[in-house]
Amino acid sequence: MTPQSTLTTEALRPIAVPEGSYRWLDSNDPAAEVGAPDEGYLREGYGNYEDLSRIIAKHNGYRPGPVRGWYVIAELDGSSGFVVGQMRADAGCPVQFFSDHIFPTEEAARQRAEQMRSNQPGVMRKPILP
Repeated sequence: MTPQSTLTTEALRPIAVPEGSYRWLDSNDPAAEVGAPDEGYLREGYGNYEDLSRIIAKHNGYRPGPVRGWYVIAELDGSSGFVVGQMRADAGCPVQFFSDHIFPTEEAARQRAEQMRSNQPGVMRKPILP
């Protein structure tokens, strides 16, 4: 399934994601890439998500910005569909949503997130066996 392209991000708001805790980017934007410059992501006393960003940064090899392999989906307000996003090691804005990855169904968005994760899996851990 292909993403919807007729919606503008100004009119879209992810449900249950606090205002100001996310940003919209195109997936081809250089700022969306893992390792993109991100000043002050772990400054003391910065942002509402300081503790979360420290945990995410640890999983990201103590690097700022987008975390390889950590893709999420969110439902959009007003029956606009579902959007694929990516977690960030950023105390002020821990999620980036991709304006070019908006889908009409949850299943389509989930499939795209899984495809993106398989292309850039991030840190892989061995399962703990009994």
